[in-house]
Amino acid sequence: MKKSLLSLGVLFIIVSSFIIFYKFKINEKPTEMKRREIWNNRINEKKPILFSIIFQPSLKENCEVIIDFEKKYLIFKNIYLHIPEPLPPPNKNGDTAINYNVRQQPIKPFFTTLNDNDIKEVKMILSRLNESDYRRFEDLQIDGTSYNFSILFSDNQFKNGFIASEKTENQANLISKILELLNSKNSYEENKQILQYYQNY
Repeated sequence: MKKSLLSLGVLFIIVSSFIIFYKFKINEKPTEMKRREIWNNRINEKKPILFSIIFQPSLKENCEVIIDFEKKYLIFKNIYLHIPEPLPPPNKNGDTAINYNVRQQPIKPFFTTLNDNDIKEVKMILSRLNESDYRRFEDLQIDGTSYNFSILFSDNQFKNGFIASEKTENQANLISKILELLNSKNSYEENKQILQYYQNY
């Protein structure tokens, strides 16, 4: 009788342990699946991988900025061949009154690396862009500077926008940040005048 009770008790303990273990596994599985799902979502999260913006003033040099977020670099370059401004007409004395030092010099293209903070700040601004920030203007823009920008995302989505006239807050922040980067990374005297011109518009 004692042996039967002992055997029954051992069997009860084994069965109870199995049930507890099984329930623990069942409860653990959704949690583990949820963790994997969160991880996969983070991997597949849409993020910008390439950004380009073109500064398009009507009477000055057109330049392009390219940012690669994965390789962490920035490229600044002119779009068209540099054409010097024409000489002004001679003054009454027959002399050409011009200061050659203030004339726009050919743009000096450059490549520079970006740090994590640079990348983070630009990404943050891009993440705030909405449909109104991608609006396009088809009317002819005569004065001032317009901007054409493009973003390629990690899910292969491609967005393009055109900025002219009044800027939205997000557009203004984006342009301000790009110019801040250009001014901090630029080491060429030839570029300072055109960057200052962009800054004023």
